[in-house]
Amino acid sequence: MKILPSTLLSAKGNGSSSRRNINQLLKLIGIVLVFVLLSSFAFRLFMEAEGRAENYKWFDGFYWTMVTMSTLGYGEITFNDWPGKLFSVAVMLFGMMSMLVILPFAFIRFAYEPWMEAQNEARTPRRLDPHMRDHVILTNFDPVSRALIHKLGQYNIAYALLVRDKDEALRLHDEGYSVAVGELDDPDFYSNVRVERCAMVVATGKDEANANIAFTVRELVDNRVRVVTLAKSEASVDILELAGSSNVIRLGELLGQFLARRTIANDAMAHVIGHFDELLIAEAMVMGTPLVGKTLAECNFREMTNTSVVGVWERGEYKGAGPDTKVSDSTVLVFAGSKEMIQHYNQIFCIYQKEEKSTFLGDYSVFSKAPYFFESPHHPITNSILSNMDENSILLGWGDDEYQTISMASSNSIMTHPADYAANLSVLTNFNSGINQKSHNIDIDENDSSHYVCFVMSDGDNIQWLLNWFITDNRWFGNTNRGKADIGWTIS
Repeated sequence: MKILPSTLLSAKGNGSSSRRNINQLLKLIGIVLVFVLLSSFAFRLFMEAEGRAENYKWFDGFYWTMVTMSTLGYGEITFNDWPGKLFSVAVMLFGMMSMLVILPFAFIRFAYEPWMEAQNEARTPRRLDPHMRDHVILTNFDPVSRALIHKLGQYNIAYALLVRDKDEALRLHDEGYSVAVGELDDPDFYSNVRVERCAMVVATGKDEANANIAFTVRELVDNRVRVVTLAKSEASVDILELAGSSNVIRLGELLGQFLARRTIANDAMAHVIGHFDELLIAEAMVMGTPLVGKTLAECNFREMTNTSVVGVWERGEYKGAGPDTKVSDSTVLVFAGSKEMIQHYNQIFCIYQKEEKSTFLGDYSVFSKAPYFFESPHHPITNSILSNMDENSILLGWGDDEYQTISMASSNSIMTHPADYAANLSVLTNFNSGINQKSHNIDIDENDSSHYVCFVMSDGDNIQWLLNWFITDNRWFGNTNRGKADIGWTIS
């Protein structure tokens, strides 16, 4: 029952293809009718040749031709001589060829093809349900759109992928995508896909095509519908915004910034990458820090930094974070907090230490919530970190050049404590202890006519002298000659 309406619709005029099919069918029918008339006339001639023409009328010739062509062969009318029999074979063969051509042609062109066309139309509609709303319209199929479709599916958000080519639309439909067929510069097409009720239009094609799409959409709807476009060149940004784009995204620039953070931001500091109103989203690398190899629960990260880890990047893949999330060298933490929290994370302390010395100040970096980094004093990242620290902050560690290390810190009003060999500070900080100056009672013969001189050695490495092998090393305080000279020693 469904075939007949499709056939009638196709025959009624479904474009030039239907008219061409009807013309071909009429030609075939005309050829058959002419053959039937000629065969009926020839039947009369062959019967006259056998001397039996008076027994048959002209209609008998038509009847015999139709029965023979259909291969029914009732047998009440036959030829006796071989010419008549040969003519019968010819008519029979033509009838068989006619049935093998005309009937399949008519079935395929006027039944099967219209049915398949109707099925394809249902799979690739040109309009969406009138009640559809809050959906997302995608105008191009590429890796960006594919990733966005995956995310929309996770949140159960409807979408429509607009495709020009019908064959391409059928392929995408068979792959599980929701498609609609039409021209991307046709305003009526956007009306058919309910652009006035959609949540967002996303154009990820070439800059010129994206601008044309933005213009077309803005002709139909106001700024209530967000139009997001991609731009490859910087010059296209202004054009796309003038065309009506709500957001213009340059993926190349974002990728460059992302790679830049990965290549030069090995400082463990938090770098803001986005925000939701007052809530900032920041990233921080952990390579070379004591966090590596521990879970977030073991790091006590939230209590230590007052921020919340919302996820981690692990070798280019973003994952949600939980207490059992383990931190590796390639992990990049993504955490959220207010501006004050992010500044607090970056400004409490800063550990300026080479990676090969991480066993000395690494524990204190975690304990004191201090970023851990090392770059040349002339490197832009070094100046960026120090300039973002509060005045009178403390820089622990040491650089390759004493003058440059002290100069760069002092220029930012930062105090420097040489501590590149200070060990176990995270533990020792929890002990309340003081340093008692050792007193020496030396009897001196006072003589008003004499001048007395006291030699005192003082050193700036005022933390680490008392923490490790410095106190026993023969090169330093543990030298065997210590005490042989009347000289005092103190820490500065």
